[in-house]
Amino acid sequence: MSLLNRDKDNTGIELHDSTLLRMVMHDQSLHVHLDTCVHRSQGTPGVDCGTCWRASAKMSLEDCHLVEMHRRLPVNIWDGTVMLGDTCHANLVPIPLHYEGHVVVKMSLIDGTTIQLNATLINLAITGELRFLEKYS
Repeated sequence: MSLLNRDKDNTGIELHDSTLLRMVMHDQSLHVHLDTCVHRSQGTPGVDCGTCWRASAKMSLEDCHLVEMHRRLPVNIWDGTVMLGDTCHANLVPIPLHYEGHVVVKMSLIDGTTIQLNATLINLAITGELRFLEKYS
């Protein structure tokens, strides 16, 4: 099922319940590959009635600064935030996402470590097929 065929739905990736699969750094570009928990709703995803799905996603960050690459992947994400300028998306990030400006991504991992990514551009999109999990109300 395509995310684009239901334009009335708002869609977001829940960082909690997602898995960090791999991170690939090339020059100043970082590509983060995730197995994600995707929420869809006609209201606020993850809050209002809707559906929950699994899907692969890719987060691309430009002019990215990463303090340390996590050594043991894959690893589950416990919690996270994405700061876009002064706007904080706590745990649920809207998709598709394209933003240029000050970006800070923080992911708290299930093993107790935290990854912080600082960048000037972010793109986040589903890269695989959606797999239905459940309806929620």
